[in-house]
Amino acid sequence: KESKTKKLKKEIAELKTGWQRTQADFENFRKRTHDELSKRELNGKLNVILDLIPVFDNFDRAYKHIPGEDKNRDWVRGIIAIEKQFQSILNNMGIEKYHVKGKKFNPETAEAMMTVESKKPEGTVIQELEPGYKMGEKIIRYARVKVSRGKFKAQNPKS
Repeated sequence: KESKTKKLKKEIAELKTGWQRTQADFENFRKRTHDELSKRELNGKLNVILDLIPVFDNFDRAYKHIPGEDKNRDWVRGIIAIEKQFQSILNNMGIEKYHVKGKKFNPETAEAMMTVESKKPEGTVIQELEPGYKMGEKIIRYARVKVSRGKFKAQNPKS
């Protein structure tokens, strides 16, 4: 009788241990699934945002080409309001523009599209062709820039 009781207690302990492992495995599975779904949701949002960023660039380009006398017209102010609304949506998602003009070129924040001779020191960002965008500290699109090669130096011909 005693050996049967021991055997049953051992079996109960094994079943309890197995149940606890299964419970822990399920909890880990639940957390992993939640994390994967969150990552997929974030990636989906980022893909949409990356598709919309060129639209924001085009708003900026269009605004720069509006003659000064037209900038206060109602239709221009309406377009600016639409752009600000889009920008607000991005900001609410934690996405913001960043600028690098006038700073030392850094390949971790900008993509050099061209280099030109300039009065600015070599390696200085002299024009931002498109702003960069980041989500928190993560860059989602690098700023596209024009970088100074420094001043043109004429070669001294040897006499």
